[in-house]
Amino acid sequence: MENIENIRRPDIKVDSFADFIEKNNKGKEKIQKIKRILIFVLPLIFVPLLAITIVKGIKRLNNGEEVKDSGKY
Repeated sequence: MENIENIRRPDIKVDSFADFIEKNNKGKEKIQKIKRILIFVLPLIFVPLLAITIVKGIKRLNNGEEVKDSGKY
């Protein structure tokens, strides 16, 4: 059996542990930016759609139209 100290992984080439951590942090920062953008943009899309749907439903009910149930759940 080999000593654990003698085993090396050639697929990971990092100058130092600090560089490895720095590279990981850059990736995390990009993910955080994307999350912030999505949290800001997605409500801008879905809230107006929900409001339009509610307003259309209220208008139909006020006009006395029968709101049809598709029966699909």
